[in-house]
Amino acid sequence: MWRCAKRRSREQGYLLFEVMVAVVILSAGIAVALRSFSGSLQGVRMVEGRMAARLRLEEKVGDLRRRGVSGAGKVEGGFPDAPGSTWSVQATPFGDVPGLYQAEVAVHWAERGRQRRTGTVILVQRRSQVGR
Repeated sequence: MWRCAKRRSREQGYLLFEVMVAVVILSAGIAVALRSFSGSLQGVRMVEGRMAARLRLEEKVGDLRRRGVSGAGKVEGGFPDAPGSTWSVQATPFGDVPGLYQAEVAVHWAERGRQRRTGTVILVQRRSQVGR
């Protein structure tokens, strides 16, 4: 009779130790899931920042192709809609072709405390010769 009573109490519920182990396992799983979610959000923010920089770069390249450059040299500026983001254009004469310049166009921005840069090199005309 003693065995039957002992078996019945065991079948009625879980031991405190079993509940504690289950809570620890569940907590570890939640912690891993949250860390993964946080990492994914950081990745999305990085991609958004880089895409925005590439769009600003394309905007600046289009502007240079329409207006041309004033001559050899470096020009820098900012974006009114993106504080902390800047652009730079370094123009140098291209070979022996008068009025043609090689322009290195770059966009700079801060991401997670580090300076980032994206850029391209294009050929553009001198400003006075655009549209001729």
